[in-house]
Amino acid sequence: MTTFVHRVASRFALLGLVGLGMIFGTGTNARAEKIGVVDVQAVLTGMPEVQAANQKLEATRQTWLDTLKTMQTQYQAKQDTYSKVGETGTPEFKKKALEDLSTLQEAFTKFQTAKFGQDGELAQMQTQMLKPIYEKLQTLLAAFAKKE
Repeated sequence: MTTFVHRVASRFALLGLVGLGMIFGTGTNARAEKIGVVDVQAVLTGMPEVQAANQKLEATRQTWLDTLKTMQTQYQAKQDTYSKVGETGTPEFKKKALEDLSTLQEAFTKFQTAKFGQDGELAQMQTQMLKPIYEKLQTLLAAFAKKE
């Protein structure tokens, strides 16, 4: 699926094992200890909620990538125009062209960071959409461990 699901799966695998260890305890009584292993990646991959969240995230990501591509095309068009006029342009034209290019580059960088940065909107959406799913999975794992 995605690398995000792989990261979450490994995190939940560790949490699942630790949680099961805590639930079954480390007592020294005579009963046998039970150890459970959960393939969290397989569980997450099979959950319709995760699939729906990933589809929404991918659609949003693609929309923002399209916007970045449009911004890049605009930048390239202005740069081509500036290159064609080159040295024959007036000093005012050159100054305005450089300012325009700088403004477009700055807008591109800000947009990219705001949407795709480590704390960008996509990461926040991902956390917001998947947090209830992780909590549900933890609850299910705890309930299953108690039952067993």
